[in-house]
Amino acid sequence: MEVIRGKRTRQMQFAELRELVSAYSQVIADIGTGDGRFVYELARAHPDWLCIGIDAARENLEAYSARICRKPSKGGLPNVLYVIAAADSLPPELRGLAAQVHIHFPWGSLLEALLLADQGMLADIAGMSCPAGSLEMLINTGIFRDPIPIRVQDLPELTLDYVDNTLAPAYAEAGLTIMETRVLSQEEMKQARTTWGKRLAHGKNPGTFYIKAQVGGRRTHNSHGSSAAA
Repeated sequence: MEVIRGKRTRQMQFAELRELVSAYSQVIADIGTGDGRFVYELARAHPDWLCIGIDAARENLEAYSARICRKPSKGGLPNVLYVIAAADSLPPELRGLAAQVHIHFPWGSLLEALLLADQGMLADIAGMSCPAGSLEMLINTGIFRDPIPIRVQDLPELTLDYVDNTLAPAYAEAGLTIMETRVLSQEEMKQARTTWGKRLAHGKNPGTFYIKAQVGGRRTHNSHGSSAAA
């Protein structure tokens, strides 16, 4: 498994990862982490958690992965790990580790897989979770407003009905039970820990869906809940 700190990368072996995991109360993973801000902020707020950010674009990770190497007084954090990997080829070393898996504002092949309920990728995402772990996603629906980007023109528009009638049964086949779906308010968006989320919060209509699923679990008839997003 390839990990990055600043501009330096190296291979982390399974035994080393497991030793690192054993020092913390739980593992949190963020797929498609972008610049890594979310896991950095989460790790700073929860020093007893190991927070892992995963992204294929190593240049995006350089700034925050360099920051974690500093002295604690200057922002260094020992409980953050940045992994270079694509969402469709998640490292097997991470299987079964995460109490929470997060996906924020996916794009490209990851967005396509989530909206089309690609069984292979969903099973891989579920496989990262420990038993009864959760998957929490923030998906921006503003992309479906004109002008619609070419990459998403053929994708189904994300609506509450689409989640209930199409995604929920398809996700269940991959071992993910959708427990809650709702549209975030602008005030909730302002609390987002991601760089992109904070940018969207200042728009007129962010249109962000919060979807929470559980590995296994049992879905209630109405999944439109009211709990706060991560």
